Amino acid sequence: MASRLDLNLDKGATFYLDLFWKYPDPNDPKNFLPIDLGPFEARMMVREEYDDPDPFISLTSLDSSGSRIDVDVPNNTIRIIILPSTSEVLFEERGVYDLEMYRRDDLEYVVRLVQGKIRIKPEATRA
Repeated sequence: MASRLDLNLDKGATFYLDLFWKYPDPNDPKNFLPIDLGPFEARMMVREEYDDPDPFISLTSLDSSGSRIDVDVPNNTIRIIILPSTSEVLFEERGVYDLEMYRRDDLEYVVRLVQGKIRIKPEATRA
């Protein structure tokens, strides 16, 4: 089951969010161990409503520039990056999103890691 995390995105500003995917240690349930991110890619979409046909933001770890998701295997970090060039053109004020991890070698293995609402706050200062 996905964790719930609501996000606030400042329109026209850089947004970073670092996530860590862990599981309970079988020998000590109070301790959590990192999942090996090596075989995984990530994807995320933001829509006004879950059933809307088209997302207004779509990110993947397959992109190496621009707004994207970085999967940092050595540091066990999943970083969502939304650049000002992506957020400044948004007309939406709110939406819903989820982020999925999937195995490169088995596209049927998909884990929805996190989901929630997103609020896009307007900007007064523009470039």
